[in-house]
Amino acid sequence: ASGLFKTVLFQDWWNGVATNEGDSSRRFPLVDVRSADNHDAQRVVLNNGNDSACISRDNDATNSSTTNQCSSVVVHLPFETLLSGERSCELPPRHVEFAVLTDDQDVPRKNVEEFFGATVSKATQQSRKPWRVVQILVANDDLWLCAKKCGMFEQGTQQHYGGLDNSKGSSKSGSFVPFPRLWQPDPLIQNKLLPLLRDRIQQYLSHNDSNKRKRGEESDTIPVSCLEIWDLGSGAGRDVCFLAEELKRCVPSISTQEGCSRCETKIVGVDNHKASAKRCIPFWKHRHVDDMTEALYMNLNKIDLVKKEVQDRFSASSNVVCYYAVRFWNQKLVNYLANEEKSQKGTLFAMSHFCKPYEGAPWNFDHPKEKNVLERTALQKIFETTGKWEILRNEIAPDGDHGRTLIQFVARRI
Repeated sequence: ASGLFKTVLFQDWWNGVATNEGDSSRRFPLVDVRSADNHDAQRVVLNNGNDSACISRDNDATNSSTTNQCSSVVVHLPFETLLSGERSCELPPRHVEFAVLTDDQDVPRKNVEEFFGATVSKATQQSRKPWRVVQILVANDDLWLCAKKCGMFEQGTQQHYGGLDNSKGSSKSGSFVPFPRLWQPDPLIQNKLLPLLRDRIQQYLSHNDSNKRKRGEESDTIPVSCLEIWDLGSGAGRDVCFLAEELKRCVPSISTQEGCSRCETKIVGVDNHKASAKRCIPFWKHRHVDDMTEALYMNLNKIDLVKKEVQDRFSASSNVVCYYAVRFWNQKLVNYLANEEKSQKGTLFAMSHFCKPYEGAPWNFDHPKEKNVLERTALQKIFETTGKWEILRNEIAPDGDHGRTLIQFVARRI
C-alpha cells in the first residue's frame, strides 16, 4: 500500500508527523525487531522524561517549535519471536500505523517487508490485511548519535525496565511496572471493570482479616487461598494480561500489609481452542505475569463441565470473584452464571459484545452475523429476572474502528 515501508532517519520518526490540530505532531509507536544481543548492546528507550523534544534534520540542537508532541512507546519484539508466532499477539492492531527499527545485517529490510506486508496467513492460507508499517529505521552510528542527543539512548544489559524491575513473588509495594503496550485492552475492562476489581479484592481481604481478628485465629489461616477472575473466550489473552499487570501493581501492597492475609489473585483465560493456550502462555511469561495467570482449556458450550470446574475450584479454597467476556456470546453460559448458586455477594459479571443500539434496530454489518448480535435489553432482562444482581452499567458504545455498536454491561451479585 502507498506510504508503507518508507525508510526514514531517526529525526524523522522522532519529530513525528503533523496532525490536524495545527501545532501538534504524532510520533508512531516503534517496534525494535533486532535480536536480543543487539538490543542489549544499544537501544532506543523512552524513560527519561524528554520525549517531548524534537530535533532538526541536521542533528543540531533541540527544536522547541513543536509544543504538543505526543509521546509514543518503544517495544522490543525480536524478529524470530514474531516469525514463530510466540510474540506476534503483542503487535498493534492491523489498522494502527507504526514504525520498525531493524538492522540490515541482523534483520534485513526485505525480511521485515515480507513479514509485515504479507496478505495471506501462512498458518491458515486465508487472506488478511497487512500491518501498517509506515516507517522503517535502520540501526547505524548516525541513528545512535541522534538517539543520544535526544536522551533516548541506552546501552548494556537492562537492569530496570518494565516488569523486569520486579522479581516473581516480590511483595514490595509499587515494585511492578508493566512493559509498554502496543495494544489496548477493551475499554470496558480498562475503565470500569479494573477499578471494581481493585475495590472487590481489597474489600474481600479487609473483611476476611476483620473476621479472623474477631475469632482470634492466626493470620495465615484463611478460608480462601485464591481469588479468581475468569475471562470467558479469552482468545489471544490480552485482556487477561492487562488485568494481571494492573492488579499486580496494587495486589502486593494490598495483600501483604502488616496484619493482612496473603491471598493469591489469578486471572484465568478460558477458551475452547488449544492454540489459545499456546499463544497466551509465552505472551504472559514475557510480560512477567505468568505467576498471576492460567490458561484453562474448556468447552464453554458444555455447561456441566463449567459447573463442575466452578465447584471444584470452590472446593479447593478458590473463589471466582468475577466472570467477564469480550466479544464472546454464549446464552446458555450466561443464563447459568446469572443463576449460579456458588457465587457470593459482590461477585461481578461483565460483558462487552456487539449489540443493537435500541430495540428493533437494524444490523447493517457482515460481521458478526445478526444472529450473534444482542438485542438492546437482552442482558438486562437475564440478570434482572433472577433478582440476584444489581446492574452497574448498561450502556452502548462504538467499537472504535468499524462503526459497530457494543454493549458495556456490568452486574454485581447482591
